[in-house]
Amino acid sequence: MRAADPASATERAFAEVARLEAEVPASDFDLDAALKRVEPATEPEALARIRFAVSGGTRLTWEELATLLDPAHPACDTWDFVRIATEVLDADRVASADLLPPGSAAEWRGFRTA
Repeated sequence: MRAADPASATERAFAEVARLEAEVPASDFDLDAALKRVEPATEPEALARIRFAVSGGTRLTWEELATLLDPAHPACDTWDFVRIATEVLDADRVASADLLPPGSAAEWRGFRTA
């Protein structure tokens, strides 16, 4: 392999960053700003329910969130939806698989997956 010219490699890297930023707009990932930006995409009652979940109220399922805030709505930026979802979704799923193996050899031998 030949060594890349540092100046031209830097120029190519900056050009690629500019291309990607033009293709995928940046997001500030600010929760309050995201909630403000999605106001045109949802009803006030739905946004109030989302804000309640954000403030520590009852979490939402994916279906509930998508009903309250349509991710396909033109006024709902994908990154804003993702940012809001990270705050309000209930991470626990019924009958989810254990991520860690059993703690003892006896439990390990008795461990079965469905």
